[in-house]
Amino acid sequence: MKRRVMTIIAALVALVLAIAPHAASASRITVIEGTPVFFGGLSFSRPDEQQMQVKLDWIGLASDLEWKGATFRLGGAVNPKVPRVAEETMSCTFGLGAETARIFSIMAAVEGSAMAYLQSSGDGLRLALTGRITGATARIGVKADFGVVPAGFDTCPARLIGQDYWVEETGRDVTGKGWVDLSAALQSTRTRADSVRLAYMRALGGEDWRGDIGYNSKYSPEDTGVSIMLYSGLAFGGPSIMLNSKLTFRADVTDSSGAEIGLVAQTGGGSEHAWISGSGWLALGDRGNLKATVCAPILGQGEYGGPELFRPIDSSALSLGFQFNQGFLSSLQARYDLKTRVFGLEVASRF
Repeated sequence: MKRRVMTIIAALVALVLAIAPHAASASRITVIEGTPVFFGGLSFSRPDEQQMQVKLDWIGLASDLEWKGATFRLGGAVNPKVPRVAEETMSCTFGLGAETARIFSIMAAVEGSAMAYLQSSGDGLRLALTGRITGATARIGVKADFGVVPAGFDTCPARLIGQDYWVEETGRDVTGKGWVDLSAALQSTRTRADSVRLAYMRALGGEDWRGDIGYNSKYSPEDTGVSIMLYSGLAFGGPSIMLNSKLTFRADVTDSSGAEIGLVAQTGGGSEHAWISGSGWLALGDRGNLKATVCAPILGQGEYGGPELFRPIDSSALSLGFQFNQGFLSSLQARYDLKTRVFGLEVASRF
């Protein structure tokens, strides 16, 4: 065990040396201002109404590097389990990602980002991949999200390392799934935009799959900062067929402050479910930004017993995050899931 700990510590030291500014300068790689960052996570829980338990989940380092017009993210984290207190073996996660953009003309551009993660938790290695590609012209925009996250993969260090690259809807679990989600939007008029969505998701190591096809219409009255979006879609896979609808209201108070709330309904297979999901963001002057997301079920006919890939939001979850532009703190994120009754706290700081 001591050898494993020394190996992980040596890996983190090597990571620090790799992203140090003087090393980056020597290799013509620029460390982006505001990075590298040191991060850590804590979780608070009360299993079976017992005494409150506090665990140090993950600690690690991450940094953004710029090389030949592309941005790279490099990071590593360890889960410092204490053998005499917990029986779990020490886990480690390493991530490497890239982001680049190309402008073809004043009205055409392409941007892409991807992150790969390698995680070891004592029972083998797990590899995860997430990414996004976007392209736009004067009237047409295309966005593709993709990812593969194996079962048993702890998403906490991936989210901390990837930061802007990690996409996970509040209240959802992406582990054990692979997906591709494609949207194509057309700016019909100055106040209206329409888009078509095609998506495919599959359970890794199983036969379950899900396909989605839908249409979204967005109406934005001029000079109001308000948008109304209506999505109607069909989800299918195997014997399951579901109808999905979502009505969303968005208000942009300023360029950096606003709120969005959506009402989602899912019907099919003899069941009906509905839930709300919302988010709000606020600029705190030059100090930073605040963002909150929440989801909560509002209608459900008994316990859901259908395929896991079609599971609706059936429990409440809340996420509150601060991004700081000044000081040694970089970000502070708090999460609470009513189903697991676990409160998580994630902190990142510059050095």
